[in-house]
Amino acid sequence: MHVHQQPCLHCNPQTYIRVVQHLIELCLLLGMTRDDCVGAIAVHANIRPTITLIVWEQLMEENRDYFRAYHHQHQPFLLLHEFKDERS
Repeated sequence: MHVHQQPCLHCNPQTYIRVVQHLIELCLLLGMTRDDCVGAIAVHANIRPTITLIVWEQLMEENRDYFRAYHHQHQPFLLLHEFKDERS
């Protein structure tokens, strides 16, 4: 038996996925991009980026209107962010 401080993908996948979903929702509330969200969750929650990306894609599929509006609302910021990265 494994002993973990946080949910384990192998021991309890449903709880693990709910935790990743909750973390993504927090990132969205903070206005983070998908890549920033994946990076933050990897660093701070030690969750593999591939897992976060899979959950992100599932959330997008289930909430198309929300993500369309989110992307539209953050488009100017995302373009500025990309421009700053290109100049660096």
